[in-house]
Amino acid sequence: MMKLFKHILDFFNIHPDKNQRWTLSTLFIVGLLYTYVQPAITKAWVTDLPAEWIAFQSLVYSVVGLFIGMIWKGVVRRWAIRWFAVLCIIESAAGFIVGMWLAFVSYNVWVLAIACLLYGTLVSEFISKCLMTFRPKLWNEKEREIYDNNNDVVCGIYCIAGYACSLLFMPSLKTAMFVWGLTCALDNIGWLVVYHKNHDKFREIESEITK
Repeated sequence: MMKLFKHILDFFNIHPDKNQRWTLSTLFIVGLLYTYVQPAITKAWVTDLPAEWIAFQSLVYSVVGLFIGMIWKGVVRRWAIRWFAVLCIIESAAGFIVGMWLAFVSYNVWVLAIACLLYGTLVSEFISKCLMTFRPKLWNEKEREIYDNNNDVVCGIYCIAGYACSLLFMPSLKTAMFVWGLTCALDNIGWLVVYHKNHDKFREIESEITK
């Protein structure tokens, strides 16, 4: 079985190391589930929300992304790296709770929109910056090329499979919200495992910052 799996990876030119096995596994599962439900969610999102909100949300994301990039140093950078695991858990828990609420209690597109805006700007941006900082600690320049290509190939596979399944078996909005909540819960597992396994390396980042 392992030899067959290795042959499949070789066929697709996927060559993960011990760290990326975790991140790629999570990426594939979450990506496959998300691409399956994404058309149904996007349809509801675009239909039920005014264009002004979509413009406002995009503006807020842009402003927050710029602001966090400007303050990504010193105490802020050190704080985010130290609390990376907590940030991941908060992001996953918030998305899961919102998804389950919308699926089983009461669907309201504004709950989804505002919740995504809040934890997307207050939490997700910091997680993204932490991952940007972690990658050079795990992979050198040549390894980063392999890392990026692995991600691109896996992304292509799950997009083809997920959108094909969506085309053939379009989920209801309730099902889509449930699956979306699951993807939120699973989204950070791979990086949490990598963070735990390489905790000493990432702690070195804090030491470098304080020098």
